Amino acid sequence: MRALPVLSVLSLALAGHALAQVRLVQHASSVTPNGAALAVTFPAASAAGNVIVVAVFSGGLPTSVTDSLGTSFQVVGSVQGVGGFVNRQVVLYSGATTTSLPFGDTVVVSGTSALVPLAVVIVEYSGLRGATGLLVASDASASPVSTLTTSLVSTRANDLLFWWVACEGTLARVDGGFTIRATVGRTLVADLVPPVDGPVAAWAEGSCTTSVHGLYLFSGADGGVSDGGSADAGAVDAGAVDAGAVDAGAMDAGPVDAGQLDAGSVDAGQLDAGAVDDGGVGDAGAPDGGEFPVLTPGRYAVGCDCGSSPWPPLLVLVSLLFLGRSTRSFRVR
Repeated sequence: MRALPVLSVLSLALAGHALAQVRLVQHASSVTPNGAALAVTFPAASAAGNVIVVAVFSGGLPTSVTDSLGTSFQVVGSVQGVGGFVNRQVVLYSGATTTSLPFGDTVVVSGTSALVPLAVVIVEYSGLRGATGLLVASDASASPVSTLTTSLVSTRANDLLFWWVACEGTLARVDGGFTIRATVGRTLVADLVPPVDGPVAAWAEGSCTTSVHGLYLFSGADGGVSDGGSADAGAVDAGAVDAGAVDAGAMDAGPVDAGQLDAGSVDAGQLDAGAVDDGGVGDAGAPDGGEFPVLTPGRYAVGCDCGSSPWPPLLVLVSLLFLGRSTRSFRVR
């Protein structure tokens, strides 16, 4: 009886989980020889709740990164160049949108050095857990190389890896599962959403006399180290379907607290009973009863303690009067 609704809820939860996959929404890029400021506009409207990543290759850290939506941007990380890029750096910003517009969002990067060119790439993603990212691999080299590579990075399925590369030369091909999203000036952006858990490395073939690059990691909306996702549970908090180590999910129970349908070791769920307390509809726990106690069979006689009888007192009294009248009628005859 309970299997059908549980499966229905599970199907809906898993469908929502599928919709939470990290996806590229749109991107845009631009470069200017005067690096004091640069505005870049998305080709289409941005949706509230998405994450905008802003990749900047400049002669110094920008003093501000703003957009038309009022998004609050934060620095994810930066890598300083060497050799011919000694006064240059690749830096990444990110922010989660809270509103939307019927036209393309414009991102403005300002306050960098006007003495060197400024390149900006903006990319919008859906399905990320938040705008917080982490620089997980980086390198800067003044020696000619034919292949750029990163160290292996441990990832989970549905994470986002964002590779921001500046090369004095050319890059012919990017691999390791990564897809090029933009090339502007001497820079390149590539990304990857791993389909399974495991180590990942980015690499590109070409000819760079000088290079600087950073690989950044953003967590997908499902799962995590300490927080639960939409279908799977984290280590501490629970997801929507499966339970975590301490707290319970919506359908399955953790070891201490109960879920909505199943019971934990101490407290009860709505339909099933726990070890101490009772369930919600009519199922009993070990010491406590459910809402509908079971009547045990027994014998009831006239003149007994009526408090133990299942009949109301008035019905018992009427029965006594009827029996008395029947006895007197028999004696007259």
